[in-house]
Amino acid sequence: MVFGQTDNRIMGIVLDEKTEPVPFASVMLLNPQDSTIINFGQTNFQGEFLIVSEYPVQLFLKVSRLGYQDAYYTTESLGFLTLNVQSKEIELNQYTVEYQEPMRIKSDTTTYDVAAFSDGFERNLEELLKKIPGMTISDNGTVFFNGKAIDKILVEGDDFFSKNYKVLSRNIPPGLLESIEAIENFNDRKLLRGIENSDKTVLNLKFQKGLKASLFGNGSIGGGLPQNYEGNAVLFSLLDKIKVGYIGDINNSGKESLAESEDFLSWESTESLLIKPYFLTAELPLNAFTPFIPNLPKRRYNINNDLLQALQFNGSNNRNYKSNTYALFQQNRIRNTLENFNSFFLNNNTFDVRETGNGNSGIRNLQLRSVHDIELDSLSQITFTLRVNNSLESSVLNSTVETEDRQASVFQNLNSMNQTRYFRGEYLKKLNYRTAIQSDFFISRNISDQNLDIFRGTFDENLTEQLEYELIQSFNTSSFSAGSSWKFAGRAGKHQYGFLFHYGYLTFDLNSDLTQQQAPASSEIDEAGFLNQINFENQTLIFSFSDRIFLARNTVLKLQVEKQWFQNNIRQAGDDNQTTSDWLLNYQIGLNHTISSRHKFFFEHYSHNQLSSPLQAFNGRVFNSANSSVNFAGGLNIIEQTGLNWRYDFFDRTSYWKMAVSGNHFIQKNPFIIDFQNDGDLLFNITGFASPISNTQNRADLETSKMVFPVKSRVGIRGGLSQNLINRAVKGILLPIEPVNTTSIGFFWVSAFDRPINFRWESKRRNSRIISENLTSDFSFSNFQHQGSLTYSLMENLRLKLAYELITWDERKIDFLDFHADYTPWKNKGIHLQLNATNLLNNSELTFLNLSNTLKNSTTYSILPRLILLNVSFDIGRR
Repeated sequence: MVFGQTDNRIMGIVLDEKTEPVPFASVMLLNPQDSTIINFGQTNFQGEFLIVSEYPVQLFLKVSRLGYQDAYYTTESLGFLTLNVQSKEIELNQYTVEYQEPMRIKSDTTTYDVAAFSDGFERNLEELLKKIPGMTISDNGTVFFNGKAIDKILVEGDDFFSKNYKVLSRNIPPGLLESIEAIENFNDRKLLRGIENSDKTVLNLKFQKGLKASLFGNGSIGGGLPQNYEGNAVLFSLLDKIKVGYIGDINNSGKESLAESEDFLSWESTESLLIKPYFLTAELPLNAFTPFIPNLPKRRYNINNDLLQALQFNGSNNRNYKSNTYALFQQNRIRNTLENFNSFFLNNNTFDVRETGNGNSGIRNLQLRSVHDIELDSLSQITFTLRVNNSLESSVLNSTVETEDRQASVFQNLNSMNQTRYFRGEYLKKLNYRTAIQSDFFISRNISDQNLDIFRGTFDENLTEQLEYELIQSFNTSSFSAGSSWKFAGRAGKHQYGFLFHYGYLTFDLNSDLTQQQAPASSEIDEAGFLNQINFENQTLIFSFSDRIFLARNTVLKLQVEKQWFQNNIRQAGDDNQTTSDWLLNYQIGLNHTISSRHKFFFEHYSHNQLSSPLQAFNGRVFNSANSSVNFAGGLNIIEQTGLNWRYDFFDRTSYWKMAVSGNHFIQKNPFIIDFQNDGDLLFNITGFASPISNTQNRADLETSKMVFPVKSRVGIRGGLSQNLINRAVKGILLPIEPVNTTSIGFFWVSAFDRPINFRWESKRRNSRIISENLTSDFSFSNFQHQGSLTYSLMENLRLKLAYELITWDERKIDFLDFHADYTPWKNKGIHLQLNATNLLNNSELTFLNLSNTLKNSTTYSILPRLILLNVSFDIGRR
């Protein structure tokens, strides 16, 4: 047997099946001839080990730890080793565990048992997450855990649909799941573990054990009155080398299978930057007609025809290659009526505009994302990412616009097209167990077209004949962007540090046109014309340093400093070039401290400089409706934001008392504010310009809940305070800062009795008020929302649920009554017959209020009429 030189180092890391480090594992170097121990070591908190010993040319290693299966490895590699172990269940003789804790916290992982928080009537994962402590869902479907947006949702530890995780959260039935894990500080780059910590948070879905067949999932189909239908299929195949997921949905029952199209290219931006690099994409100035009611599920008012097809494919050769690819196609058309009343705040009065009518909008969206990881050796890998997005959007609005003495009949048609191609290559090299280098480059191409056709007839009480005119407005944009980053990351003592250099380039072209027929006045023709053929070019350099300092076992200090240089060049037809350049400084300081695993403190102070959008370089009027237009700034602006974020979390594992208090405060210097201009006509103009006065926001939130074990219930309180101090201007005159104050308070009680009857109740109130020295009176509104449900298990296989919801906005109110029944004809067969009856009171419309320092708004939309659906749901692959 041949031995190498003495005092050689054997280094590596031990990971479990979730690719998480395994601390305190014994790593033994054995003699390959007789398995006697030559030397041994133990892994640290990061799962890393170091053995200094003479060793054979061929290494024979054994890894052992309580709770894991022993693992043996034979290798001739002298590099940094990655050893994997599998966890195993420990048999406890003479002991029986009768109670499974509904919520368990271990290190950075919080596990929730689905059965403890579900009443069995949730239509998708998103509805379940809203009931889980620490989870919140925004109106657009973004999931937050402990106040922080999650990065993605994993399925049994595998990435499915990446950051487009709403495909999962809005379509997976909770009945397939056994538990949900919320994993903080998740790092999906195994070569960087132990060198660079991550601030990402992900969710991991664990399926019921009886469903883990070669092909499993759930399907449902249903129909009902008046003429509604829905069908859904969720299928998974999780094999060793190939993992596939399919999600399909079709319905006209108000369900939104996927949120609106998002700026997904920003997801691929360099994660180490303090700011979002705006040069990745180009914006469009117009938005389609899209009904939206805050804090109300879209299924209440989403009168739609929706189709979703999504496919995920993960492949691996178990050696050095992995692929992660998904494609999705979405087609959705919504329609609704509209009654919109706006009171724009002027100097000492208001300008009131009422718009009534009906509209519809539709979108077709095709997305493809493919990621390929190739391990060159045990210490290096390359990654290629390709993204393709094609979207078509159309919108039609037919309405009547009125002021005190003017009226117009309006028809407007908007069509948009967007095509984006994106490619990124990345190289990662682990130099040793303390340092690594990372480099990447990207290129992106974007082409978009937008056309708005407005036809309007105008008259007032003093005119004997009607005046008609038509505006046809078009935008054609194209952009090309490219960039590259180089990063060096390392660990020394208590420090995890990183140096970053980034270069980005963008060129953006706009061609726009506006034609008119029979304009009521020649002055409006002059005002409506604006320059076309604009080219915007940007170059950006970023130098960044970050350091994560482990001051103590439970205290971490995070520092990041960034120096940014930019140069902008704006070329407009008929004008000289405008070139500006400057240096900007960004920084961020954060502190995390934990006391005895019950108390967690987080504090962060930051200062960010953000360039305004290239859209602000457009000069002239852009019509965004029949009675309003926007004048962009005609130049760029640097917006500086300085802020403070803090959070305190408390969790007692004995009483299951959980509390979270958080706040954020910031000041914005030189923000764009709104200048409202109107001479009494229907057409008003909104101009954005940089304000010399800062904007301020202060916000604090509280959520606390406690498990009441004698009655197996959970009770809690939610509340919040916020104040926005925002500037505004009227006809170019800057007005004093006017605060908008908002308070909210809520209470909830969820029971889990060992009896047939259980209930859930939640009440919340929100008040908003603007205090102005210029207006004749203060403006305010109050919003109440009460939600309650009662579930009754009539028999072992029949469950009933009655739900009630009451919403009030000042003097306006609406209530909903829903009934659900779930019948399981055969035990353990996974077949359910479901009856869903919604809006039994058959309300036809809902009015909600909104308040800002610029206007008070009252909007009324139609509600989905009484709907009765009979569904058949069946599990596939249940053992």
